[in-house]
Amino acid sequence: MKLNRLIEIIIILLNRRAVTAAELAHRFGVSTRTIYRDVDALSSAGIPVTSAQGAGGGISIMEHYALSRASLTDAEKSNILFALKAMGPTGHPEVGAVLEKLSGLFQTPDCDWIEVDLSPWGADPGGRDRLSDLRDAILSAQAIRIGYVDMQGRLTTREVEPLSIAFKSSAWYLIAFCRLRSAERMFRLSRIRSVERAGRRFDRAEALSRARAARPAADAPPPMVDLALRFTDAALPRLCDEYGPERIRPSGDGDYALAVTLPHNEWLYGYLLSFGDGLTVVSPPSVRRELVARGRAILAKYAAEYDTQLSD
Repeated sequence: MKLNRLIEIIIILLNRRAVTAAELAHRFGVSTRTIYRDVDALSSAGIPVTSAQGAGGGISIMEHYALSRASLTDAEKSNILFALKAMGPTGHPEVGAVLEKLSGLFQTPDCDWIEVDLSPWGADPGGRDRLSDLRDAILSAQAIRIGYVDMQGRLTTREVEPLSIAFKSSAWYLIAFCRLRSAERMFRLSRIRSVERAGRRFDRAEALSRARAARPAADAPPPMVDLALRFTDAALPRLCDEYGPERIRPSGDGDYALAVTLPHNEWLYGYLLSFGDGLTVVSPPSVRRELVARGRAILAKYAAEYDTQLSD
């Protein structure tokens, strides 16, 4: 609650000539020692807060000082409020109160025009709670056990030391030191089914050091392939999501062309096949031949069953 408390202390001091540390301690439910540490933090940040002993003393802010609204442009105020609004879905307990105070201080209406939701479509209602649990574990350096669905679809249990949450390639990931693998791992948030405390704390700096030490010295980059692709208009929304409209060119016959360089590995063929008949690989021929082979294998897998159904 420190961020919220510091901002509220500033607002109280702007509205009152002086206030005692005991009053502030009672208001926030903390010790007077904590209040004096807050005063030191505000002074270090450049806010002219002073404290005086004796009758008529107390904590005050320098006369004629104001938290100048004019020192920030309208765009800067909006950006601050926007950033706080975007933090809301993480469940951070201070955001709502801070947003309300700054909206009043800036005399700027709340950012009700934007709604930020980190959960994917169709996500279960507990997803946001798990994100909040992960955040708390990271900030408090608490080891956790997660129920995680691996690439083979198996539900596994991992004990990890959570380090950060990252957004990468259209998905959110937990970056953590995995005790099972004794290495840093990335866990896709949408596959984390449960989060529980493991009952022990860890040293974050040590965990980061161990994670770095366990990384391969140099991962060999995957081979890449230059692709010329054509898509039907049904694939256009997905293309805009994944590549941006500026990279997509109308081909003149209702289709869309895209030139892209992608890793030439097993992932590539699964990715291309995910477009179904909405995609045509123009080049290179080697990728076209591989898709033909995979398409024939899929056809052979189902053709016999389909022919049997037709004959019945």
